[in-house]
Amino acid sequence: MNISVQPSFQDVIDDAKDLRETTSSFWINFTQLEQLDDGITDEQVIQVSKVEGDDGVKFESDNLRFIQTEPGDYNVEYKGYEFVLETARRVCGTGLENATSFHISPDETRYLIGDDGGSLILGSLADGCQKKTIKSAHYSTITRSCFFPSGEVALTTGLDLQIKIWNLQDGSSPRVFKSQKSRITDLVMVERGRNFLSSSLDGTINLWDCASGMCISTFKRSRTVNDGVTALCIAKGESKLQHTKSSYEHGTLGKTLIAGHNSGTVTLFDLGSREEILNVGGFQSAVVDVLKPSEFNVLISYENGKVKSWDLRNIGTHTNEIDLKNTINSTVIDDESIVVSYATGYLSRLTHTLESISTIVGTEDNVTLLASQGTTYLCSSSSIYKL
Repeated sequence: MNISVQPSFQDVIDDAKDLRETTSSFWINFTQLEQLDDGITDEQVIQVSKVEGDDGVKFESDNLRFIQTEPGDYNVEYKGYEFVLETARRVCGTGLENATSFHISPDETRYLIGDDGGSLILGSLADGCQKKTIKSAHYSTITRSCFFPSGEVALTTGLDLQIKIWNLQDGSSPRVFKSQKSRITDLVMVERGRNFLSSSLDGTINLWDCASGMCISTFKRSRTVNDGVTALCIAKGESKLQHTKSSYEHGTLGKTLIAGHNSGTVTLFDLGSREEILNVGGFQSAVVDVLKPSEFNVLISYENGKVKSWDLRNIGTHTNEIDLKNTINSTVIDDESIVVSYATGYLSRLTHTLESISTIVGTEDNVTLLASQGTTYLCSSSSIYKL
């Protein structure tokens, strides 16, 4: 069962606590996971009132139990189900409506958003102020945007099939990369970013050199070369080589490239030697994200709502699995957990072993864009939240 809560419920509680309202209420909706798209909900109302002579408030409902455990954290018991609620903290507004990509700077002071008109927006997390807007950064929707480790340079791609480097101080684009023939789905830096990888639905993964703009090498699945690549991750690995195959490479040795495909197949390559190590058969659903929680484990989220944990030492079988029964939009990882956005923007926090921790609530709009720099941030176009 899924739970959703009135977005302003924390304000209702705070108003009651500060006696701005003598009595007030908020709603909670319960929905079976299979019915999220049908609009079939069971709505319950919680009455909130100040406890006289106390700093707290009390919650009353005919059919459920609602308990505050920590500031911003709550437990709900309803019809034999137990839920842990975690309130997202609003960091700033953005003034935007149609965000399509989102990233946070390494020092967690700025955000980078691309929109469906091709504009790139750099803003401050302190006040939400837009520091720089690059109009027509791409001819169409920006699908990926990310900071380089320095935080002063960005990398973007869009539906125009171009990849661009941006100087965020003056808004110039010193380098444009073009090669792939279908939608570019992911961008991943190699170490400090002198090289990066791009994946495409044309089935290719390109290794690029930022300085020269050259495509150093192209990776493809050996069995099905046209199987679109949807997600990338770089993991620690072993290399047979003592030296890189090209003088344009930096930090590729001892790395394993993990690629998720449109078919659900996962392919592993030795990044330095370019050799395909192995691939695991598809699951009739496209890979959304590939995440790396530890040296030997990899987490794969699939479009059909499943998240699976694989042991790289025995990748033929998955070790854990959870099924959210709805389309997964995006997945990010932090030091202790992963956060999943699914369906129309519902949010769940899971352990690295895919056990449920909490349902994330308190966002004003549906959240489908996530980013993490150790701390997870959420973007609903108009607002940015922090967990």
